[in-house]
Amino acid sequence: DSRDKQLVGVGLQMTMPGVPMVFAGDELGLEGAWGEDARRTMPWDRLETWDIHLLEEYRRLISLRRSSPALTRGGIRYAFVDDDVIAYLREAPDERLLCLASRDEHEPVRLPLSALEARELDPLHGGAAEIDEGDAVLPANGPSFHVWRLTNG
Repeated sequence: DSRDKQLVGVGLQMTMPGVPMVFAGDELGLEGAWGEDARRTMPWDRLETWDIHLLEEYRRLISLRRSSPALTRGGIRYAFVDDDVIAYLREAPDERLLCLASRDEHEPVRLPLSALEARELDPLHGGAAEIDEGDAVLPANGPSFHVWRLTNG
């Protein structure tokens, strides 16, 4: 659960405006027990201590950010905010993305496709969204992070 929440945080960091920063070792699951202990030496020669799944998810999210005009220089609009979930649009002239971050399970988020100015949501990260009677129904699981490209089909 802790790793899943960390990946939600990384997803937010890689899809929000600003310059993302990864502290050395976070991407490997390197942990510390207290203040200065958090500055452990990178275990370059101890690959067996690396959290490979976590590293791959970092790489996927970083790659998504680097390849996306909407994420690197687009604007942001919030589409839904609740206690455990937030949905927001990242938009540039040539790309529109919808991001969903949830720290826990929640009620499914329904967003009218007309308000999103889209007909389809193509998954780029995480799971698929359902289309139901003109609404995008976003996943209700959590902790989880999802990104979809909005298209007019």
